[in-house]
Amino acid sequence: MIKKFLLIIIISFLPLFIGGISCDDCPESEDRFKVTSLIWGEWEASYSENARPQLKFSEINNGSVRYNKFAIVNSVEKETYYSLSERLNQIFTTNTLLACQRPPPRTDEKLNDIKIFSNRDYNLDYLYNSNLADLFDVIISSWTTGESDVKYNLVDYLKSNPFVPNSMTLILREPPSSTNEFEFRVEYYLDGIDHDYFDHLTKRIIIRTE
Repeated sequence: MIKKFLLIIIISFLPLFIGGISCDDCPESEDRFKVTSLIWGEWEASYSENARPQLKFSEINNGSVRYNKFAIVNSVEKETYYSLSERLNQIFTTNTLLACQRPPPRTDEKLNDIKIFSNRDYNLDYLYNSNLADLFDVIISSWTTGESDVKYNLVDYLKSNPFVPNSMTLILREPPSSTNEFEFRVEYYLDGIDHDYFDHLTKRIIIRTE
């Protein structure tokens, strides 16, 4: 009877003991996600590159935007999955996990390339059907690397063999030869589990030089 009573006491207080373990003892999350599709859009963007970078979006008014505020934005639609060790963690450390803030899932998928084309000559150096990637900066947010609204030169970023970011904003860095209406096609290449390619055709937008 005493043994049974002690067992009940131990079982009753075990969750409190486990839950009281500090977050330093929490298992490291092995959650992963894979890309199922991309959501695209075109916006007018403003970016402040301070100690805490901030990216803001607004609608493009009257189909016209200054070149360095034109943004092509994508965000990933994803499916989260778990490794075997993560499933075991969930079974055996449930109360510990409740006491911890689990980090978001990461991805092992890599971004291989981005190519951007326009429906007409952009300037004297970049004619119709030229890859315009050199003319764009990219602002990324990534659960995998912990970055939030970090800005790179697009070509330099691609050379770094990056993981697929959760969101990506492509912003023109150079003006066209003259104010004109453009349509851009973005080709997105990745080393993914289910996909290796996505593309997007923007709306026709008047890109202003000033």
